[in-house]
Formats: sequence, structure tokens, C-alpha cells
Amino acid sequence: IVSRLSEQDGEELNSKELVQAVRAISRLGNHLPVRQQHKALQVLLDRWLAKQAPDLEGTPGSQILSLTVSFTNVSDFLTLRMDSFLEKVSAWTLRDAAPKNEGTGSGKLKVEELLVALWALKELTPLGLSPYRELVSAVLERVREGGKVDNYSTLRLVQASEVLLSARHALGRADEMLEGRVAEAL
Repeated sequence: IVSRLSEQDGEELNSKELVQAVRAISRLGNHLPVRQQHKALQVLLDRWLAKQAPDLEGTPGSQILSLTVSFTNVSDFLTLRMDSFLEKVSAWTLRDAAPKNEGTGSGKLKVEELLVALWALKELTPLGLSPYRELVSAVLERVREGGKVDNYSTLRLVQASEVLLSARHALGRADEMLEGRVAEAL
């Protein structure tokens, strides 16, 4: 089924269906041979990317976040194409996270979603968040301005703490105020 889905039916699937297929296949874990799982994911990712604008402009944020998080289930799947995908995701997220008063930030993503994007990038990048310093700074600024961490689920708070820990290494300093807010909410 997986081979057929990725090779034949994959051409007929729309972007949303391709994301759903990636989510399903990435969760199959030990139920599929690794090589078959990776091949199917690569084909589906390629098809999804082919349907998007080069800079992911106009792509629903839910699809981008869902794909990125899904790949954390198979983080050993990193390839050159995956690196390219992560570069596009980080640039897309940075455009959204930029301060609105500079006229560059779209503000489409909620602060919590920006944290999820950082968490997924951290999970999928061997160097953690170090390659994304500018993005980390922009997202943490948005969290300081309007992140209501008290309302986050336990999962989101754990992800936020992982992001803050990784941000220490990426930025060379801790954000004690945010770390305190997240710790208090946990």
C-alpha cells in the first residue's frame, strides 16, 4: 500500500492529502522496513514540494508545521532534500516571526506555533538551533511580547523548555525571564 501510495497515487494527491500521507507513514515506525518508509517519505516530500511556491508563499501554515513535526518521527531520514526543506521552513517561519512593526512579519502563525516550528527544527537539525540564530531571536521576541505560556499544554511547555535550552547554545546566552515563565507554568 505504501509503495502504491507514494509511487502511483501520490501523483493524484493534493497538497493536504500528501501531508496526511507523510503523517501516517512517519508514524508507522517499526511496522515498515526503514528503507521502504524513507523511500515513500522522499517521494511524498518531493511531490508536496513540487506543488508549492519555491519560498512556500501561499502554503497553509498547518501543512508546513504538520510536515515538519511529522519528520521528527523519522529524524534519521535526513537527506540533502530534507536539508533544503528545512531551509525553506526556517526562512518561511522567519518571515512570519519578524516583528510586525518592521512591516516584514505576517503574523499568520500564533506564538505557540512558532515555538513548535523551532522545536521541530531543533529536532531535525544535527546542530540544534545554532543554524537558526536569527529565527530563534525573532521567535523569542514574539514570545516575550505576547506568548501566554500559562495557557500552553504540558507538551507545549516541554517543547518550549527544550527550545529555550537549545536557544542558550544558539544565542550564547540564556533568556532567564522566559525560562522562568515556562518553568513556573510547568
